[in-house]
Amino acid sequence: MKKRWLTLVSASLACLMWATISAKTTTAEEVVPDVTPVYNLFTFEVADEVQPAFYETGYQNFTQSLANEPGTWAMNAGNNLTDNQLVYVAEVYENNKAYETHKKSPQYNAFVDAVGRHLNSRAFYSLEPVALLTKEAPLQIVDEDQVLVNLAKVTVKSGYNDDFTRVVVDEMKQSIATEPGVLAMYAGRVKGDRNTWYFFEIYENEAAYTKHRNTWAFKWYISETKDMVAEKSVTPIKAKLMMHKGHINYEAAK
Repeated sequence: MKKRWLTLVSASLACLMWATISAKTTTAEEVVPDVTPVYNLFTFEVADEVQPAFYETGYQNFTQSLANEPGTWAMNAGNNLTDNQLVYVAEVYENNKAYETHKKSPQYNAFVDAVGRHLNSRAFYSLEPVALLTKEAPLQIVDEDQVLVNLAKVTVKSGYNDDFTRVVVDEMKQSIATEPGVLAMYAGRVKGDRNTWYFFEIYENEAAYTKHRNTWAFKWYISETKDMVAEKSVTPIKAKLMMHKGHINYEAAK
């Protein structure tokens, strides 16, 4: 009987120790630092008669959010140059907590109340940020015809993602650091489809974009990735609202 009792005690202690270790391990795994920025891309179909309200309330939403929310880093909106009813919105937040804070803000909800029910269609791309880069000075562009904005979609061939990342991030960093006319460059991969990339790029004007394409860094990028890219398309966008806090300098860990 004594031997059986000792066996039961030993088994109970072993279970208790295992439960304690498991609890500690679970707790450690649940505490995940919220350090990855949120990079969202939206496409809306906005009727011509709704666009004044879209951009008026959008302006209030953007300016108040950037001024009052430390974690709201960049907010951009503009029309497709060949289809005015297509509107693109690209946003960057410090992390998921900052994004959730923004969605509870009065200015965001005022924007949704004013135009949300009038939007004919929506597409949302939650992107895995790879590089988010801007100049140090804040940016606030409102309905500026001279500014050139591109939304590029790139499909990378299977097996080339790491090499493509290395080349494109290096080219982006050099462009932001050395070219005054390159104002912002955001790059991310579609979550769940890491071979599909979206780039949102803002240039001071067409001359700055032309100069960028003639730099050694850009030509090197094209040459290095020509066999890595399966498909590429570029959508020109009218710069209606292009804003960021400045000094955004994020690069995903390799």
